[in-house]
Amino acid sequence: MKKSLLVLFTVLLSVSAFSQKKQQYELTAEKVVKTWVEVCDLDVETEKALLPIMVEKQKETFEARNTHKGDKEAFKEAEKAIGKKYYIQIKEVVGQDNVKKMGEHWKAQRNK
Repeated sequence: MKKSLLVLFTVLLSVSAFSQKKQQYELTAEKVVKTWVEVCDLDVETEKALLPIMVEKQKETFEARNTHKGDKEAFKEAEKAIGKKYYIQIKEVVGQDNVKKMGEHWKAQRNK
């Protein structure tokens, strides 16, 4: 009896732990939004509006990465199309000035 209760408890515990685990693209989106907040000094409302857009963008990017595994050029094209798709939405949420700030930030990060 004790053994079966222990097994049941372990199974329930592991199932609940797996159900709460965030996907990698969600973690990446949160990290990207955090960078936007730090660089552009965004308020809480803007941050909350930006997060779902970034989650969808990162989800599509991760799917493209899996689809074009091993084909670097095809992935670059897919990533470019995804970026264009979400650029307008991001610009509407954060504003043109903040988009420019982030562009400068990313260029500075690449040139390090």
